[in-house]
Amino acid sequence: MNVYVRQLARALGDLGMQVDVFTRNHSTAAEQIQRISPNVRVVHLPGGD
Repeated sequence: MNVYVRQLARALGDLGMQVDVFTRNHSTAAEQIQRISPNVRVVHLPGGD
């Protein structure tokens, strides 16, 4: 996830919005859903190589 998307998601979360960012999973060891701030989650989905 790039810096712009991360900061935009956090700013929207700070305004009280619930934000989910969907991205391809790069590692099988990573958690499927990560909370990066109180209202923002990153959801890792399985994808191609």
